[in-house]
Amino acid sequence: MNKQTKILIVDDESFMHDIFTKTLGDSYAVTPAESGADALMLAQSERPDLIILDVECPAWTVTNCVGA
Repeated sequence: MNKQTKILIVDDESFMHDIFTKTLGDSYAVTPAESGADALMLAQSERPDLIILDVECPAWTVTNCVGA
């Protein structure tokens, strides 16, 4: 059984989740997160291979997320 590569998309704009899912969803397991807190929880539970993080999320900075 092949393991599908997991990508976590962190963005506060839901339309960005749609774009990434439509673009990457056929080849990768795409999981959206709308906040840094959600991203941390999903990163721990889902163990994604790649995290794409919006650098302009108003409630959570990249430094906070990467440092956690």
